[in-house]
Amino acid sequence: MKIMHEFDERGRLRLGKVVNGFLLEDEKTVLFLDDHFTIFNKSDYESQLKKLSKSMDLDLYSLTIFSSGESKEYKTDPQGRFLVPQEIRKKAFNEKEVYIIPVEFDGLRSVEVYSKKTYQNLVDKISHQKEMIKGKENEEGRRKD
Repeated sequence: MKIMHEFDERGRLRLGKVVNGFLLEDEKTVLFLDDHFTIFNKSDYESQLKKLSKSMDLDLYSLTIFSSGESKEYKTDPQGRFLVPQEIRKKAFNEKEVYIIPVEFDGLRSVEVYSKKTYQNLVDKISHQKEMIKGKENEEGRRKD
């Protein structure tokens, strides 16, 4: 499920009822990456960091997400909004509209926020990879025959 939202004139993003129902805590940790950001419940983020610091068996998702960004703690305002820093908006979000995507992976809930362009590039990349895999499977099937 993806949800379209817009930054308001002050650069705030309203998470909405769906997201706030998915991430129940008021205090959030936002991890800013190069082309998008990920929002976690603060306690979930902290417990995941502790888990990762004790484990030598890191999955690629966790390694990528938790080692490559800058995190900041936020409290949403009474309307469920938080301010996205201007330098992040300029760097990753050159447009007002964004996609908000709730994600659950290995029991960890988060919400990923992408610009429309970045989201479409991601969808195109995944589609291309699926086609490549499908082509390789068909080629291997023909070799067996």
